Amino acid sequence: MILDDTAHIDVTVLLDGKDLRATVDTGSTRSVMRLQAAQSIFGLDEKSADMNAIEGSKGQEYRHPFHSLTVGDIQVVNPDIVIMPDRRMSRASSKPLILGMGILRQLHIYLAYREQAIYATAAEAR
Repeated sequence: MILDDTAHIDVTVLLDGKDLRATVDTGSTRSVMRLQAAQSIFGLDEKSADMNAIEGSKGQEYRHPFHSLTVGDIQVVNPDIVIMPDRRMSRASSKPLILGMGILRQLHIYLAYREQAIYATAAEAR
């Protein structure tokens, strides 16, 4: 875990085999990827066959069927990630991915700020 200049928590995740930096955002109800990141990392754009257009609260958004998101040793299968044009994304994070509560609620998380580490287990692994 790394704290950025604005005290947001950044982590490295593995999304469908690709390493990404992601911002942990408990204030976001859903996880969001920047369209530019989807294009450069996964070769996805608005016209890709498996990009499904949806009408979002801020206009056109997309969904792509990602298969797995791994945080440390924990894997989230079929993560629900909305792909949004960069111009509509929050300026709070310039990272390619924001991990919102849709994914975070599947984890039990302990933040150790002094160690700069996140400890997590799957929510059903009590």
